[in-house]
Amino acid sequence: MADAIVIGAYEFLGFHVSKHLLEDGLEVIGTTLDGSMGEEYEGKMLEIGRNANFCYQKQAEMLDSISENTVIYFFVYDYLKKGNNPTDVYAEIQKLAQKWKALQVKQPRILFFWPLNKDESGEQGSSMLEIYSNFEIMLDKWIFLPTIYGPWQPESMSFEAGIRGKSEHEVAQALNKEYTEDAVYITDFLNELKEILDSPEKRIIVKSLKKDQWINCAKQLFNEKQLSSVSTTCKNQIKREDISYILRNKTSPKEGIWIQREHRRLQDT
Repeated sequence: MADAIVIGAYEFLGFHVSKHLLEDGLEVIGTTLDGSMGEEYEGKMLEIGRNANFCYQKQAEMLDSISENTVIYFFVYDYLKKGNNPTDVYAEIQKLAQKWKALQVKQPRILFFWPLNKDESGEQGSSMLEIYSNFEIMLDKWIFLPTIYGPWQPESMSFEAGIRGKSEHEVAQALNKEYTEDAVYITDFLNELKEILDSPEKRIIVKSLKKDQWINCAKQLFNEKQLSSVSTTCKNQIKREDISYILRNKTSPKEGIWIQREHRRLQDT
């Protein structure tokens, strides 16, 4: 039986966390929520697929590998951030949750990683609350994340759209959807992942210690005109019981965006 199962192992966050767990010597099974392998999965496969402690399984096979000691890392963040229809994502979550409930083993530890959104007052926010109310008992942790950036960020997110030289229209669309109050570089998140998971709280919002991280990243990529209509105030459905985890930013926006640019340059050569 695997130590960890990562749902979305060839996506953005799922890949980085899979690699991080493997570097810690854990046995990891990667799988998918919707059958898709993830954007540019071949490059990610080269980085982790050859590790003897990693294997990729279809969802049905993955269910047979679950024991009460397994930790399931569920990166809903990735499926919503790459532009999947939220209704389809929620439907897949509910189907998978029913399969978990039917397992003939003690409930495993399930960790949900969810994006903070610019405005959760609409359909997406309502669906989030419905999922939480239906599966609250099953979940060990529900972790809300701001914009995470770094290598392999999907092109549907604004920093990667800017780095790839997407059209003005595509960049504007990405900026309009982005959570703009905060941004965290991927390595800084990974370095504090154990502390976040060791926290006794069930619902945790990850926040930067340093201010203006998103806008300082954006200024590395976009001009004043592109940013003139961007608001850095977002409406979140934060509950009283939600606890903020203050993350120490060791990577500056300038450095983080440079690393992400360099990664894209190497991928394109």
